[in-house]
Amino acid sequence: MSSDEAILFNNSLTYTLPVPSSVVVNKTKKRSYFQNRSYASGQTMVCTLNSGSSYADLANSNLVVKIKVTSTNANPFNVTFGNGSAMNIVENIRINHRSGTQYTNTQKMNAYRVLEDRNCESENWYATIGKVMGYDQDLLTGFSTATPERTFVIPIKKVHNFFSPHGGDGILLPPQMQSGLRVEVDLATLGTIFKDLAVVGNDLPTDYEITDIYFDMESVDLMDSAAAAVNTNAQKRSLEYLFSDIFTSRSTNPANSTAVNVDVNKSVSYAEKVMAVMQTNANQNNLSQDSFVTPYLSGNWWYELGSNQYPSNQKIDDRVVAYMNNLSVWQKLKGKCGERGQTALTRVGYEAEYGTYATSLELDSALALSGMPVTSSRVLRFSLDLDTPLANDSTCLVFMCFLTSIRSTLTSSRADI
Repeated sequence: MSSDEAILFNNSLTYTLPVPSSVVVNKTKKRSYFQNRSYASGQTMVCTLNSGSSYADLANSNLVVKIKVTSTNANPFNVTFGNGSAMNIVENIRINHRSGTQYTNTQKMNAYRVLEDRNCESENWYATIGKVMGYDQDLLTGFSTATPERTFVIPIKKVHNFFSPHGGDGILLPPQMQSGLRVEVDLATLGTIFKDLAVVGNDLPTDYEITDIYFDMESVDLMDSAAAAVNTNAQKRSLEYLFSDIFTSRSTNPANSTAVNVDVNKSVSYAEKVMAVMQTNANQNNLSQDSFVTPYLSGNWWYELGSNQYPSNQKIDDRVVAYMNNLSVWQKLKGKCGERGQTALTRVGYEAEYGTYATSLELDSALALSGMPVTSSRVLRFSLDLDTPLANDSTCLVFMCFLTSIRSTLTSSRADI
């Protein structure tokens, strides 16, 4: 490009038709059904993706699930997902390559999803995509005797971070990974998924079932020359794919405890962020309570990694400071002007329902591959000294997000952390 052409281009004064550069010849939605069309509560759902040679546009792919609540009681019922969504059903999730390589094995995915979405997404997202996903149900949109069955559409990147690769929404999932990909989901219990709305004269439901479930994948076909070039790269050098995996640690703490300490026993090369919540044991698997309400318990806390302390070299001892720290961890304070702090998590909501003890372990949030290593000699440890002893037996859940690199050839795959 000459200097004159560059000046015209920079001033949007170029009026020539650009050369088409797309290598896509066809794009359509394809369904991948689970091994069974219906599942009972507590079962493990299994799906093997059959993509052939097609790629997957993950940004436009979804998990479609139809949930039915049942009751053997005489009186009607009315329940919702509480603070959660249809992702409440996903207690644990495992994703494996067709060669047997395990990409992820995440525990308590439903609890992680509630916290991540409340911190990350905006009110507008909750009013649109979030509603279809099952968030913020009420008497009209929940499950009742009159409407016991509802269909929900979950964006596939919300099913697990594996489907939300580093590099943006434009990254396509290649057939070298997608074809024959095995997804296993352990269903949560009735009391964990739903919360009773306590309508006078109502009874509690007694069970639920999945009446239909499938992945609705945006399938993309490339022209032969482009597909052949990718296959050649896969065979010679392998295809690299990056995503943030999740490791879950938990610690049970009896009533009247004044200190909570949890070691994250996982060695990784790039830990990106870590967050902890306190769950009351009596609220778990209890239809009368919301399993995903985790109030902020006042105290002094930090994370220790070797000789470093995060997020500060002094323990956080104020809930207002903790809330602002949360906004910083989810990058809500950066930007030029305007709507830089778009999040559905208000300070009141943070303190009463989504109290998260979080910190970023990235050296530079503007750069990739800037996370901190965690090893057996540099154990990540969460420490919380409570101002008031625990009123009930509780469990501390700690989620550590870390970078996973996948290298796939035409026949095999390897995951490095």
